[in-house]
Amino acid sequence: MSFTLSAEFSLFPNGFAFPVAIVNLSAFTFRTPPPATPVLLPPISTVGSAKGLRLPPPGLEIRLPTPLTAVTLRVAEPDPTNSVLIQCKNSSGTVVETQRVFQTLDPKTIVLAATDIATVTLTDPSNQGLLVEIAVEIDT
Repeated sequence: MSFTLSAEFSLFPNGFAFPVAIVNLSAFTFRTPPPATPVLLPPISTVGSAKGLRLPPPGLEIRLPTPLTAVTLRVAEPDPTNSVLIQCKNSSGTVVETQRVFQTLDPKTIVLAATDIATVTLTDPSNQGLLVEIAVEIDT
């Protein structure tokens, strides 16, 4: 038996800003990637039909509630000259899966699968990408 655990940023109002640098939401931990000092995450934004958390300049690291074999993201990238790089890392910090999301104003669903996914990192040099939602299946 399993259940879906998700954090959906489109539920927050436009302009909403989290008051802390490390955000715990639905058992996920969101922060800028180490070794950088955590900085406040950008406010919720809308681009095209996508509303979500704008990716901060150093990137966004998401720690999963437990190591898993799959994660689903909904991501948008409005800048035609850039892409969002998504990397899954295992418990040792080794990259185990990588994908890129190219220009899309509508959120694109990305499913990443690998053994022992502990964190997911999203980076976008244009600082225009949005994370709309992250979801995982938890076995009980």
